Amino acid sequence: MDTGERFPALSSFSIFQELYDIYSREARMKRKYDCLVAQDNTCVNVSKKYDIGLVKKVTGFSDDKTAQEFMDFCNFKSDSLLQANQYDIYNMIYDCLSQFLKERE
Repeated sequence: MDTGERFPALSSFSIFQELYDIYSREARMKRKYDCLVAQDNTCVNVSKKYDIGLVKKVTGFSDDKTAQEFMDFCNFKSDSLLQANQYDIYNMIYDCLSQFLKERE
């Protein structure tokens, strides 16, 4: 016998509690916070694999400004960078480099 059969008030209380947990301001704020933390973790993990230093190394650009323009131009998706290994990231950079250089001419 579960608690809901012996104490009907408790089962309806748990329903209200679940609804409160879903729709309350506090619950919405916690979900939003969890989402922001997940996004921040994604950004940190991406920056470990793909940053200005790597772009300068692979492309041969000497200044940060050009490397940042290149990164803005390519605008790789975070998911693809997270799933890619170092070799794949190098290939992505090389593929985008030819397009970037054509646009700059």
